Parts: sequence; structure tokens; C-alpha cells
Amino acid sequence: MIPFYEFGKLFTVPLINREVHVFGVLIVIGIIIGVNVSYWKAKQIGVNKEKLSSLITFMLITGFVSAHWFDHLFYRFDVVLKNPLSLFNFWSGISSYGGFFGAFIGIFYYCRKHKLNFFEYSEPIAFG
Repeated sequence: MIPFYEFGKLFTVPLINREVHVFGVLIVIGIIIGVNVSYWKAKQIGVNKEKLSSLITFMLITGFVSAHWFDHLFYRFDVVLKNPLSLFNFWSGISSYGGFFGAFIGIFYYCRKHKLNFFEYSEPIAFG
């Protein structure tokens, strides 16, 4: 089995009763910084910002969905066997490996569907 680490929660949001974890805050900070660095790099190399923005949104969605599915299928398969609908509880665990895989597949699919140059649009994302 692939090793994983669990970080503690920071606090609970009172109205919706959801826990905010250290890992989640780090992910949000990384996304904000990464997206802004990607926009900066795209401007430098002449990549269309609107198309890149749509690509990044699609990449984040596919990345988070596959990160959750990877987490449940490889780390918590017993939970999936008991409750297959847990695959749709997207707030209950993610895996970095699955996120990278899903993001790559999302970028590849989006570029192919919209006839964008994969390498041209991957460069600012990889830089960010």
C-alpha cells in the first residue's frame, strides 16, 4: 500500500459544520499562487489568458475528482465496498497522485477537444 499522512484540522466552520484542515488550506494557497504565476507566464509567452483560464478550471475539476477517486479506490477501498456512493463525497479525502494524474488527463483532453497546442498551454501551467 502507498503510504499517506493525515494532518489535523484547524477549525470547524460553525454554520455548515465542516472541518477545515491544514492540508486543505495549503492546497488553496497553492492553487491561488499557481494560477497567478501561470497567468504571468502566459502573458510573457503570448498564450491567450481566457483560453488558459478555461483550461485551468477544467484541469482543477478533473484533478480534484480523480484525486478523490484515487484516494478512495487505493486507500479506502473498504469504504467504497460498504458504500459505493462515497465516491461522490468529494469533501472526504484526496490523493496527490490521483490529482496529478487527473490534471494531466484533463489538460490533454481539453487541449485535444478545443484544438489547442498541448505544449503551448501546458508550459504556463507547469511553470505555475
